[in-house]
Amino acid sequence: MRPRMAGAGNEPAATGRTSGGLTVNDARHGGKASTNHVAAPPIHPNDVDRRRILRLLKNRRRYRYVTPTVLPGPEGYIVRSPCCSRTVDHTGGIIDVAWLRFRSGHNVWHLYRRDHVTDAWVIQSAQPSLVEAVAELNADPARVFWT
Repeated sequence: MRPRMAGAGNEPAATGRTSGGLTVNDARHGGKASTNHVAAPPIHPNDVDRRRILRLLKNRRRYRYVTPTVLPGPEGYIVRSPCCSRTVDHTGGIIDVAWLRFRSGHNVWHLYRRDHVTDAWVIQSAQPSLVEAVAELNADPARVFWT
């Protein structure tokens, strides 16, 4: 079963490329491969920002005793962590916590939370910088990320 996008800014699922368990459509070419030009490499994900996110996550307020991982994801980064509360995974396994997605057309970072009931990513906010997006993830005042 493929994860679905939910909430504002839904992405149609189906004919897109798959990366890290996520389906993302390539709307730049109407879903068709272009042979006319060589596309510039994507800005995100990159290893420098991935390591920067890992450092910033050390400032989180919840679940400070677990070690999250940050993986490259479509247009950004997927944050995963052991589920210590066992509310999502009874065995305490690794769960998706957040997706930090850079929207180059809008020059913003979209922060998504994982809805584990529907197995979908739900947009939480749009932030002007990666640092501000991770700060919101770290604070998690509504307890929607670190469950």
